[in-house]
Amino acid sequence: MSVMAMAAEPEAAAGPFTRGDLARMPDDGRRYEIIDGVLIVSAAPGRLHPVTIVPAALVR
Repeated sequence: MSVMAMAAEPEAAAGPFTRGDLARMPDDGRRYEIIDGVLIVSAAPGRLHPVTIVPAALVR
């Protein structure tokens, strides 16, 4: 797993993050989620992701 630095960090909210805050997140390939008011940012899948996930999906 690699670590990626964010180009710009989201501004800290005065309270918990909301759906409106989520809608304002950039479309930069990362996955943005809000869980119990906390912003979770995950990196986009790497180039090996399909190589490993497709065979796993075909296992019956």
